[in-house]
Amino acid sequence: MPDAATPGEPHLGPVDFEYPLPHLAESLKHGRKTRIVAIGSSSTAGADGILPFPPRLEMTLREKF
Repeated sequence: MPDAATPGEPHLGPVDFEYPLPHLAESLKHGRKTRIVAIGSSSTAGADGILPFPPRLEMTLREKF
């Protein structure tokens, strides 16, 4: 992915996916309740005072959709 952060640097902004997510797009388009699961380590738990990834993702999706 061209938007990927360099090793050791947090990537705080959204990243474009290489492949489309048609089921997610359809769910959001129709206002359906949608569950997204974030799996990971320090980026999902929050480390060094950085807001964890799941709440950042939620805020971004709520702003956009």
